[in-house]
Amino acid sequence: MDIIEQKKEIRRRIRLLKPNLRNEDYMAFGRQLAQTLTDRDDVKAAGVIVAYWPLIDELNTGPFIMECVKRGKRVYLPVIKGHDLVFKEFTGYKCLAREPRFGILEPQGTAELDICGSGDGVIMIAPGMAFTTEGARLGRGRGFYDRAFATLVKAKKIGVCYKCQVVQELPTEEHDAKMDSVVAI
Repeated sequence: MDIIEQKKEIRRRIRLLKPNLRNEDYMAFGRQLAQTLTDRDDVKAAGVIVAYWPLIDELNTGPFIMECVKRGKRVYLPVIKGHDLVFKEFTGYKCLAREPRFGILEPQGTAELDICGSGDGVIMIAPGMAFTTEGARLGRGRGFYDRAFATLVKAKKIGVCYKCQVVQELPTEEHDAKMDSVVAI
């Protein structure tokens, strides 16, 4: 089986393992993630957080995002632009609109993250289909995040997921970005 087929098979297996959570459990996992991340020294020290607004099968980052805003951090969320991601500032729920291709909630009409500094002092919270404890990441297969990581090379990358998404090993290619750490809830 070639590497593309191996990745597809892992994605299929992980989809079956991901929990179908009741709303209160989904929120509880989100609060646990928020506590875990905001307790980290690197997150405390960062002035800019790049996160994501979750899809229904992703770990809930909403409580973390709101806590970062409350603490005065600038928070940016991905916006799909062609085949790439740009990051726009999250200014509250009212700035979010559903993107038609993938159904992702994205900030609209807000400032875009200036990537001239290549991500110095930036924490990136990234979703994924699977991770290893060493930081290998398997996304959904379109390369959006890998291309974004390549532009924000100095940003500290933290992968977040459910515990069932952590695997022993992942097939990787040269373009697959590695996380600096992984938080599994």
